[in-house]
Amino acid sequence: MSKEVYTFTKALTIAFTAQRFNDKYIKETAVPYTIDGKLLGDPTVANKQIMRFLVQDHSGMDPNVIDFLNKNEKKLRISEDDENDTTETIEWLEGLAMRAMATDLNGFESKLYATFEKDDISTYDFGMIASIPQTSQRVVKKETLEDMIMKTCTGNWVGKVGDKVSFTANLISGVYSRNYSSYIYVAISDDKLITFWSQKDFLEEVGKNVKIWAKVKRTDMSRWYNGIKETQLNYVKIN
Repeated sequence: MSKEVYTFTKALTIAFTAQRFNDKYIKETAVPYTIDGKLLGDPTVANKQIMRFLVQDHSGMDPNVIDFLNKNEKKLRISEDDENDTTETIEWLEGLAMRAMATDLNGFESKLYATFEKDDISTYDFGMIASIPQTSQRVVKKETLEDMIMKTCTGNWVGKVGDKVSFTANLISGVYSRNYSSYIYVAISDDKLITFWSQKDFLEEVGKNVKIWAKVKRTDMSRWYNGIKETQLNYVKIN
């Protein structure tokens, strides 16, 4: 392990560079070899290993990984966006301080905040820091979604329980839950909040206006958005 130490800002900046390069968080490196040791294609490089490469710590790296990253040197240069994302994320991390004082952080957040508070960062910490861009982007997206719902969804329910309904809505969110083996969707129709679960993959429609045919399953005040009326649908069809 490298004995070099870095500032948290430096480490987080190259974490954003790695996230941008991979376009996602990759936990482990995979190099595709044939049974006789021939390279089959480009490796998939873990974000934390890209970070080590960017601080010139190549110890233990597969030579083909080093070669692949060297070939992509231009894309791996720190960008202005990486620096801006770092600044915004540090502001978010500083916001955890009040929650830390109130012991209101979960286990992951506590580890994250403890790393943020360190005076010196080593490559040993890169595993944790490499995951921060994905975490912060998910939090920001959640907060943006919540703001949109709280400002927009001031209307009534779509209909009564049992009603067959059809309307146009903006499908604003969709995620697959492994716990429930189902997709969970959130939509807004004019000033109304709609949610539904489905076995069907409509993720390509997220962010678009869609026509919905369904039956009203439940009408209630939202558990997640205080004061907002939520209509839950079933038997949903989308066009």
